[in-house]
Amino acid sequence: MSMRIEQAIRYCFGLFIFFLPWQTRYSLRIGQLNGGVWEYGNISVYAFDVVFVVWFGLFCWWLWKWRTGNLEHRIQNHELRMKNQRILLAVVLFFFFALLSVLFTTYDRVLAWYQFARLLQALAIFSFAMVFPLTPRDITVPLIAAGALQGLIAYGQFIAQYIPASTWLGWATHDPSQLGSAVIETASGRFLRAYGSFPHPNMLGGFLALCVLMTLSTTRTELNRCYSFLFTIAGIFITIGLVFSFSRGAALAAFLGVIVFFLSSENRRNKNLLSLLGICVVTVVIFTGMNFSLSRARVESSGRLEQKSLEERFSGLRYALRIIRNHPWFGVGMGSYTKTLSELFPGHPVWYYQPAHNGFLLIFAETGVFGFLSWIALFTMGLTRSFCQLSGKSSAHFLSLMIAITILLLFDHYFLTSVSMLLMFWMVMGLREHKI
Repeated sequence: MSMRIEQAIRYCFGLFIFFLPWQTRYSLRIGQLNGGVWEYGNISVYAFDVVFVVWFGLFCWWLWKWRTGNLEHRIQNHELRMKNQRILLAVVLFFFFALLSVLFTTYDRVLAWYQFARLLQALAIFSFAMVFPLTPRDITVPLIAAGALQGLIAYGQFIAQYIPASTWLGWATHDPSQLGSAVIETASGRFLRAYGSFPHPNMLGGFLALCVLMTLSTTRTELNRCYSFLFTIAGIFITIGLVFSFSRGAALAAFLGVIVFFLSSENRRNKNLLSLLGICVVTVVIFTGMNFSLSRARVESSGRLEQKSLEERFSGLRYALRIIRNHPWFGVGMGSYTKTLSELFPGHPVWYYQPAHNGFLLIFAETGVFGFLSWIALFTMGLTRSFCQLSGKSSAHFLSLMIAITILLLFDHYFLTSVSMLLMFWMVMGLREHKI
């Protein structure tokens, strides 16, 4: 009976991971700001939340039924070691100060409580990843499958240069001729970047950057020919999707993550890894070369839209620092950053109010100095422990993931503002402590 429940939990969690990129949702409240739809003010239930409820129910049952057996046995055998107590303390402190930011917010309290509820959902995933007897393939197989599908969708979107609206798939219409779509502008015209099933190409790129590293991690083990072939094909699709997202931050995160991954001498000697890496590099060269003018425009950032994007990013960082100075102790409240901007700079259209494109500043602005310090402590402990244990295979893998996430946090906000990526972040942090 125990094995059956554990297997059911594994299947449900794998299904949950597979559906994470999909934005199919039912809106409980559509955010409105200055007469426009305020995306960051929406309160929604996603399709993956349904799977989450089933999985979480089974997980709670497992914890309750074997609370005197399996879990205590794991604790007695030091799988939850004393060193994890520092991590758990940082987590508890962060959630405590996040709660205080919600209680002290003077902005949208309903939205703040919704964001805190999402943090509690992330905490459940973090706890599960730490204590449940997972195997590497419980995580990597559904994640790589999801990444390969996203890459295939991204390829189709870029070739078609059009994304149709679909309520069931959670897609909005995107056309390169319409304002508001993420495009690259060159002398030849406007070209649509691939979105996958995400709200923005940068999120697709960040997700696929992590999938690339997960694929490498899985390939380092001995695989039969069928699995080796499937993971190679998946790696190609993921790489293609990453290229067509044209996300500079994601490309840098993947590049540095791969370099860190191969700091391990065992990884450098692994023929499976080197073979897959070579195939991915050739894929990047081919598809980047086929669209060289677009890639060059993104790298050089010399176009009109690229310059405008950079100016908006720098302005956003200045706004974040101003909000931090105005609300240093408890922040403006979870999810209240863009609402605060609208009160600081009234009269602009809704799209003007964007979260700061720096996750570290955003967490400071929303939770205050104490929330920021506890979150930094949690993140830094995971990073430094992976570095100190670099000789191990799993530590090299997790260090590469942590480096990639650090880069993505420096250049974007979606690990805090996107439900999918928020849950992904806390899953990785939990797995780092489990170290599967």
